[in-house]
Amino acid sequence: MPIKVEDAKRFSGYGQLEVMIIKFLESHKDNAYSAEEIRQNLGLKHDNPILDFVLAFAFSFILHNMVREGKVKVSTVGGIDYYYVE
Repeated sequence: MPIKVEDAKRFSGYGQLEVMIIKFLESHKDNAYSAEEIRQNLGLKHDNPILDFVLAFAFSFILHNMVREGKVKVSTVGGIDYYYVE
């Protein structure tokens, strides 16, 4: 499936999940979301509680790396990290 040239340039070096996260946050720029809210909106939930826990942990790790790399922003409110793009 082809992608737009501007996306190919902009997202060069990004993982597929990172692109999904960025595009979700960009399409909802007026809001900041917790990791769990992003994960649910992307349909990344599992019926098995153990596998869902592992998935949630890996997803949070990816988000924290994206913050460290400056790909997304984070604000902590009430002890919960909320992610967004500007």
